[in-house]
Amino acid sequence: MNVSVAMTTYNGARYLQEQLQSIVDQSRLPDQVVIIDDRSSDQTQEIIHAFATSAPFLVNLHVNETTLGPTRNFQKAVELCNGEIIVLCDQDDRWHPEKLFQIKDAFSACPNLGLVFSDAELIDEHGKSLNRRLWEQTFTESYQRAIRSGRAFELLVQHDVVTGATMAFRGCYRNAVLPFATGIPLFHDGWIAVIIAAIGEVSTLRQPLIEYRIHQHQYQGIEPYNKKLRTEDFQDISSLIKRSSYYAGHIDKLRAVLQRLNALCKLPDAQMPLDILRGRIAYTESLIDHFNARAGLPERKLGRASIVLKELLTLRYHRYSRGWLSAVRDLTI
Repeated sequence: MNVSVAMTTYNGARYLQEQLQSIVDQSRLPDQVVIIDDRSSDQTQEIIHAFATSAPFLVNLHVNETTLGPTRNFQKAVELCNGEIIVLCDQDDRWHPEKLFQIKDAFSACPNLGLVFSDAELIDEHGKSLNRRLWEQTFTESYQRAIRSGRAFELLVQHDVVTGATMAFRGCYRNAVLPFATGIPLFHDGWIAVIIAAIGEVSTLRQPLIEYRIHQHQYQGIEPYNKKLRTEDFQDISSLIKRSSYYAGHIDKLRAVLQRLNALCKLPDAQMPLDILRGRIAYTESLIDHFNARAGLPERKLGRASIVLKELLTLRYHRYSRGWLSAVRDLTI
């Protein structure tokens, strides 16, 4: 199977050379590397041009005429990949030498595998190990059990746990995920993961295959530099408004997923049996109904009882939330 790497860059000169060298040092070289630069103003383009000239594999470099932003930039990179396996790549990490070999081996061993992602070692801005793993902060043991038990879609439709820099997916699913949804609280990697989980199998590689760099200039990251809403931002906001705002974003995301799954159902060459795909659609619709119910609880606590009781009787609290704990919270807070 041939392998394409989809990489995007933007003012990444500080760390880019290390990432590119780690691709060259792979024990199994890629067949194609697509790099889309989003009009960098530093030395990024010069570094990439030099890399393309000397790399022992095909490098397709494109510089955008106008700045697209991270999501549309990655979309363009994926569109130009022609490999049977597409591997996402950030500009500021370092790959372990066996990364592509391990990924290709995983897909070769499982013909139905649609997407795989690995753990990562965390490093600081100077490349020094932080002695921590990515999964310690993003992918709990309960989430891992869900993947192993075949419940990847049920997990990923609610929880954004797949980091794009550790992800690879089968190229035949490219048209299913394109174009990426926008205007929802889900980055391109989360979108790819949930759509492929709806129509294919998802697996993991526990071995860290990259060194994931934590620094203050990264677009999307984890602690300590990921952007979190401060407690003081909510001091003057009621619990119901907080709840409504929280669920509004999730509902928008779910509706985008639902729209894409309905579109996939109409394709003549659907990747998954229609009965399974329709089951994913029904699951998403029920999840939307549950979140709508929780988001629309009235101010008066006594007025919430009938709504909460209905969600309990339909078992939606237990399927989609935290069971009795969530129900009691909705009745009292």
